[in-house]
Order: sequence, then C-alpha cells, then structure tokens
Amino acid sequence: MFVVNRGGQIRGYLNLCPHYSSPLNIKEDEFLSSDGTALMCRRHFALFRLEDGMCFSGACEGKMLDPVPVTVRDGEIEIAV
Repeated sequence: MFVVNRGGQIRGYLNLCPHYSSPLNIKEDEFLSSDGTALMCRRHFALFRLEDGMCFSGACEGKMLDPVPVTVRDGEIEIAV
C-alpha cells in the first residue's frame, strides 16, 4: 500500500493497478504524475484522481484503486480498523 498527503488530506490505497494487477510504481516512492496532480501507473500511464483513486485516463478508465482506510493519531499515520 501507499499513502498520499495532499494538503493535509491523507488517503491510503493498495499499490495495485486495476488494469494489470501490478504495482503502480516502478521506482520507490514514485506514484505521482509529472505535474503532481494525479496518481499514475508507471507501467501503462493510467491516471487516477488523488481524492478517490478513480481512473480518469488510460486503459482502466472508470475503475478505482482499492482504498485502504487510514487515520492520523498523535502525528502518525495508521491503518484504520
């Protein structure tokens, strides 16, 4: 999984592209598009919205990344139960 912090909004997602069921990143910690406005599958360049993981461009358009519920407690990010 990976976590995105955009303006204090914390989101967690499984690191699994819904198109090929492979990790989004090729290099460690490389999940954002070059302009930083979207999540990007580095294997086939699909783009996903940061706020909900919905694919809006690419081969898996209309599919979503699997969310992982996260919370911040005492400044630490934890997987929520």
